[in-house]
Amino acid sequence: MSDQPDKESQTEEATEHKLETAREKGNVPISREAQTAVMLLGILSVIAFLLPAFIKDLIRTLTALIEFSDKVDLSHGADAMNLMSFVLNELGYQILSILLLMSLGAVAANVLQSPPSLNIERITPDWSKISIIAGFGRLVSQRNLFEFLKQALKLFVVLTIVGAVFYTQRDSILKSLFLDPENSISLLNKLLIEILSALLVFTICLAIGDIVWTQHHWRSELKMSRQELKDERKESDGDPYFKAKRRAIAAQRSKRRMMSDVPTATVVIANPTHYAIALRYRREDGGAPLVVAKGVDAVALRIRQLAENNGVLVFEDKPLARSLYKHAEIGQMIPEEFYRAIAEIIFVVERSKKASNQDAKLKKHYS
Repeated sequence: MSDQPDKESQTEEATEHKLETAREKGNVPISREAQTAVMLLGILSVIAFLLPAFIKDLIRTLTALIEFSDKVDLSHGADAMNLMSFVLNELGYQILSILLLMSLGAVAANVLQSPPSLNIERITPDWSKISIIAGFGRLVSQRNLFEFLKQALKLFVVLTIVGAVFYTQRDSILKSLFLDPENSISLLNKLLIEILSALLVFTICLAIGDIVWTQHHWRSELKMSRQELKDERKESDGDPYFKAKRRAIAAQRSKRRMMSDVPTATVVIANPTHYAIALRYRREDGGAPLVVAKGVDAVALRIRQLAENNGVLVFEDKPLARSLYKHAEIGQMIPEEFYRAIAEIIFVVERSKKASNQDAKLKKHYS
């Protein structure tokens, strides 16, 4: 029986877990046209900004060599090495700058599409792939057909662009045959810039389409069957790692919701630094006070800080705070045994608020 997956049964989109696993194994969507576009941009930048200075230095160096050619001694190998060292010293900086810029462009094209990762599995020989039938299947695959059509289109466009530029500039090219070499080089530089600019625009458009198609093809290759989805779901449900991860996410979301409710609290019962329980009581809602947040240590300090910043009274009672934290749950009303103690605290809070409001009115009246 073949170990290859049945493509007809793979009708479901790949899960995030499978996509992440593929990325970890080095199977990432990389668009070659994006690499080509960045490389063309680097070459165009070199020709437009670095090549003129490089050509001037090259002409100056060659001119000096020709003028003093009778003084150059090449009778020994060491003399030839000295001459090469001289040329490299004169032109090496420009050559290295050009190569570095183009290399950085090639690396950037890959890094921008997918973060780099070391994966030995991708470079380990897979002897099972050494098959004439499998190789022929890959040769006539949809991806290779697409690549063939794309290369044919690129060749047609390149020839069209080059032909159009040379046709429009034919008079200038003919005149350059009777001009000095420096002017001919300037014209050649201009022609190269025009050709590469047109090619860059075409390649960028092609790269955008290729990136979209590469992503689509990558996800299509990773599609799963319904049975694979069921198996992965069972595995993830029983995997302690995924369980812990889900619990951590749920706890984090619950904590964020809890903290956002603290400013709506009526009072916070606290044990100075270890416990804090935020309660909300509204007469119109009926029922007992509701626990909107609770926490210990750092979470308790955060609850206190939020309460103080939003004008919520913090009432310190060590035994009550400890007992409430133990028996009261977030989102539920306080247990009946705490009614009397909490009612007295809420009474003090409301009386304090009324006194504060009266003081504010008096200050406003006499100001």
